[in-house]
Amino acid sequence: CLPENLKDCLSVLPNLNVLTPNAEEAARFFSQPEPVTKKQHEELAAKFISNLTNDFQFQTGSGIVLRSGALGCFILTSKGINEWIPAYHNENNPKRSVIDPTGGGNTFIGGFTTGFVMSEGDWRIAALCGNIAAGIAIEQIGMPVFKFRKDGEEDEWNGKSFKQRVEDYIDWNKLDFDVDEVLRVL
Repeated sequence: CLPENLKDCLSVLPNLNVLTPNAEEAARFFSQPEPVTKKQHEELAAKFISNLTNDFQFQTGSGIVLRSGALGCFILTSKGINEWIPAYHNENNPKRSVIDPTGGGNTFIGGFTTGFVMSEGDWRIAALCGNIAAGIAIEQIGMPVFKFRKDGEEDEWNGKSFKQRVEDYIDWNKLDFDVDEVLRVL
């Protein structure tokens, strides 16, 4: 993510559905400091969007999901989505527990990608999945604790099921997602 590589980066964007750098990486392409305000993040994301023109997989457009740490992520797509989805661990989470942020960004990408494919290109559901996955990853040092349930109960990550995390996350943040619809899609 260096200014001398910006031209090459922009040249491949028409072949991608999703670009998801973290804010610091994206800013480095333009020799800018890491953005701190939401407006700065939005302006940075906008610098990439005109090059994101692919729409072959789900016909939901292409776009950038700018990973912004404690702010969550900013989605900007070629089909007009322009939205912030908050981080799982934010001021609305009554049990906010960030122990070690190592791996949070990579885990976000895995959760986002899984949600994107399972929802057939729903950017918002994918971002919700990415933020929840990242939230799980940063709650401890090392790997999350996974508890597999054989008795029909839901598996747990760090003591909470995915369903409970979705319900809590939507409730804490007053998001306009339907929990049942999100879980049905996933």
